[in-house]
Order: sequence, then structure tokens, then C-alpha cells
Amino acid sequence: MRACAPHPSSAAGARCWLAWLLTACHALSGAAQLQPGWAWHYRQYQHEQSPEDRQIYSETEQLARQNQRGLWQGNTPPEPPWDYRVRIKAERPTSKP
Repeated sequence: MRACAPHPSSAAGARCWLAWLLTACHALSGAAQLQPGWAWHYRQYQHEQSPEDRQIYSETEQLARQNQRGLWQGNTPPEPPWDYRVRIKAERPTSKP
């Protein structure tokens, strides 16, 4: 998956290491939001994830749902942001000249 080894011993290696670190931190921050139930695994873009990340994200969200953490508390299912945006757009009055 990586095009270069993440080792900061040269300028090119340092750039690669920084890119690797930012990618790893981004993946970890997403999973960190899923664990307490603060976010959804946005499956529309899962093709951009590695198979490992896809599995981690999916399983982490499923555990949050099962344990009723964050968004998954209570009896009323939360409205996903992509559905909310569609609904708000449909409810917006159309402007006529």
C-alpha cells in the first residue's frame, strides 16, 4: 500500500514519513470517533479505505450500535448527515424571480 518506507533519514524519506503519519493519524481519528458512537462509517467512500481500515471502521460502528453509545442511544434512530442534507434541500423553499 505504501509507495515508500516511512523513515525520516533523508528529505524524500521525511516527506514520505510525514505523508504516512498523516494518513495513519487520519485513519485513527476516524475510528476514534466511531468507538464512542460519535460518527457513522460513511460507506459511500469505503472504496477509498484499505480492506483493513474498512473492516475496523465497520466493526467499530457495529459495536457502538450494539452497546448503544453516542448516536445509538435511545429508541429514536439518528438521522445520518447525508439524509439530513437531502431532506433540508427538499424542504427549502424555491425562490422565484
